[in-house]
Amino acid sequence: MKNIIVVFLTIAVLVLAGAGILGMRISSDAEKVSSYNQYVASARERAEKGIVYYARADYLKAFSIYQGDQGLLQEFLDFLETTEYTADYKKYLQTYIRRYPEDTQGYERLCRYYYDNGSYRDVQLLTAEAEAAGIVSEALAEYKDKVNYEFVNLGGGYESVSPFYGRQAIVGKGGLKGLYYLGSGVTIPIEYRELSFYVNGAMAAKNEAGECYFMDFAGNKSGVTDKPVDSLSYLGNGYSVVSVDGGYSYTTSALTVPEQLPYEYATPFSGGVAAVKKDGKWGLIDTNADYIVAPSYDDIVLNEFGSCVSGGVIFARQGETYHMLDAQGNRLNTYDFEQVYPFQMSGQPAAVKLDGKWTFVKNTGELYELEGREFFEVKSFNNFLAPATRDGENWGYIDAYGNFVIEPQWADCLQFSEYGAAPVYNGTSWSFIQLIRYK
Repeated sequence: MKNIIVVFLTIAVLVLAGAGILGMRISSDAEKVSSYNQYVASARERAEKGIVYYARADYLKAFSIYQGDQGLLQEFLDFLETTEYTADYKKYLQTYIRRYPEDTQGYERLCRYYYDNGSYRDVQLLTAEAEAAGIVSEALAEYKDKVNYEFVNLGGGYESVSPFYGRQAIVGKGGLKGLYYLGSGVTIPIEYRELSFYVNGAMAAKNEAGECYFMDFAGNKSGVTDKPVDSLSYLGNGYSVVSVDGGYSYTTSALTVPEQLPYEYATPFSGGVAAVKKDGKWGLIDTNADYIVAPSYDDIVLNEFGSCVSGGVIFARQGETYHMLDAQGNRLNTYDFEQVYPFQMSGQPAAVKLDGKWTFVKNTGELYELEGREFFEVKSFNNFLAPATRDGENWGYIDAYGNFVIEPQWADCLQFSEYGAAPVYNGTSWSFIQLIRYK
């Protein structure tokens, strides 16, 4: 009996103790709720009065008690958006996206913040993140298009330009040439009759007096030939093309001019291959001057750098049509193209004309056709955009689906570089534009 009483008393004590703990918890929670409500009310009152610093502090104190009120977080973001606490605004937008990943509002507001602050790369990454998460809205689609295809004008007024090689472009005025460097402008003055890109430690130049030599990137003479020459190319695979009295051959960085110049024309080496013209026909040679393909073609298409190889592909004309070859001279397909543009360095699809229509071909030899899309003319892709025209007069840029993402507005235009820059022609002069996401 005594043991039963002890057990009963023990249970009673435990029950009473539990009730006390529960009471303490209820009391504590009530205090938290009361404090939370007070901070929220104070934050709203101070925000309305423009007492920004202390309003922000009250909101943060409320969140330190309870973080799960989505409406209050939205309210806090509305408040921060009108203040100078931009770092907080960005931070809590990111918090909102983590907590409520299915709400497009967070993505849209953060996109707007990045865009308004010129953080275009962040917009691009965020829209890609939203797309991967299955978040879709018209606003996000608009921001995606803005950062992908909006551009700024970099200026120009040049009579001639080349496509970009990295950050370099050759620009011309009054029959003379100079070097434009993206981000710096004209770094080598427009005062040379001929000028190459700066490649493998040197650029080839021909001054107004007709002297040919190598220069460094600052424009200082860095190498001269052992006797006068008519032209000199950049170094490709360690060799420079040299010409004297209509004959062409190759020299090394030592710039010793060979005694024999057996070719009627020659191109710089690229990928260990160069094109040479002899007895009116074109062939391919390796760096030992051995023929890969004996002179048999009527023409070989050269890219903007004067090379015959682009994206590992060579276009050679026989008669009226062009064949697509690999670097060993083997045909990559059986198509006979009527016109072609060379591949760009990226190796993205090249523009070709087949059966009277412009289309594209991959560097593997397969056609890349844009169903339902017809153009008066197109040029090869680079940076996933290609110059195109519907009417032959106004040029713009299409994406990989054949949609005009930069509307036709120029008399001509060239490819975008990997840095998002491209030359455009307004009918009287050339200038440069750059996609804003690269700024």
